[in-house]
Amino acid sequence: MPENLATDFDDPTDTALYQAVLSLPEKYRIVILLYYCEEYSVQEISKILSRNPSTIQTQLTRAREKLRIRLEHEKKGGLYYGETEIATYHESNSNV
Repeated sequence: MPENLATDFDDPTDTALYQAVLSLPEKYRIVILLYYCEEYSVQEISKILSRNPSTIQTQLTRAREKLRIRLEHEKKGGLYYGETEIATYHESNSNV
């Protein structure tokens, strides 16, 4: 995750990162926004959402990984349908 995530959201509609965050499942999107944009700690998010701190940490880790993958593929020009990269699918099935 970029260190300047909160500043990337100054005009969020123009950023790929914002779009990627919005595309996350709700449980990941909420913890990312609370942690990076609202600057709550894992402990505070745990209390807000009534979840274990370890659950929040796991969700942050998984959300970061999903964002990393999505942004890397987007940078390469891949298209997505859910978790599957369409471009890779078509390339691997081009001999059909």
